[in-house]
Amino acid sequence: MESLTQCLICGADRLDPLIAVDGWTIVECRACRLGMLSPRPDDKELSALYQEPYFASHGMDRDSTGEVARRIRDQRKRVNLVKSFVRGGKLLDVGCAVGYFLAAANREGFAVEGVERSVWAAEEAKRRFSVNAHVGDIDRLADGEPRFDAVTMWHVLEHTPDAASALTAARTLLRAKGKLFIEVPNYLGTDAKGYGTDWSGWDVPNHLWHFTPGSLSKLLAKCGFQVVSIKRHPSTYIRNRLKTIPVVGLFRNLVCLLYSGRDFTVVAAKA
Repeated sequence: MESLTQCLICGADRLDPLIAVDGWTIVECRACRLGMLSPRPDDKELSALYQEPYFASHGMDRDSTGEVARRIRDQRKRVNLVKSFVRGGKLLDVGCAVGYFLAAANREGFAVEGVERSVWAAEEAKRRFSVNAHVGDIDRLADGEPRFDAVTMWHVLEHTPDAASALTAARTLLRAKGKLFIEVPNYLGTDAKGYGTDWSGWDVPNHLWHFTPGSLSKLLAKCGFQVVSIKRHPSTYIRNRLKTIPVVGLFRNLVCLLYSGRDFTVVAAKA
């Protein structure tokens, strides 16, 4: 276990308790609104977390034809988002797991590579989709000329021990007009406030960092990026609450768009 003593963004050494979840403590830099798990698992303990049972708990051990096809279809929204900013070229998916997004992006014309800490997941990505999935962290790839037009991090940055180093490596790997895509939970969103300690975005001890659109924007700026777009996802908490109200419930999908949900997505470019 290791404890954090400074804010990742501003370096402040005052970290106030934010919330306790299942015996774990999350602290916060009030100036940056960055949440941090502290104490948190060290590298050895984290490696032990991301073995086959972790991916099986998310249904990624199922490789029937129907299940694989469904999960690839589920990635189309993300692929369409990338295509709205990057027409094609080379794409790196960080934390690619067993490769569903890589398969979806490849079908839309991208030349894809992945990087994944779990040996099991990386081997599954290779076996299922014949993609190039590197084992390790993104840092190990940032040792040459920029070669990617898009780098994606779908629910990966919150799991990454050195988030700043990962973002710096992504910048090194991106070509001049390339874009970085990040999706993470929003711990100050409506869903987090509504569900409290039961909010799925806490996910202790797997989630080491807890972001807001503002804090992630600050971290990206520190690492040499400029935010191009921020998309807040609709609130499932509000949607579920409105189901119980006659008439109003009919408009719940529209109303929940007005409230911030579990996640948000940021698109960034080199500053």
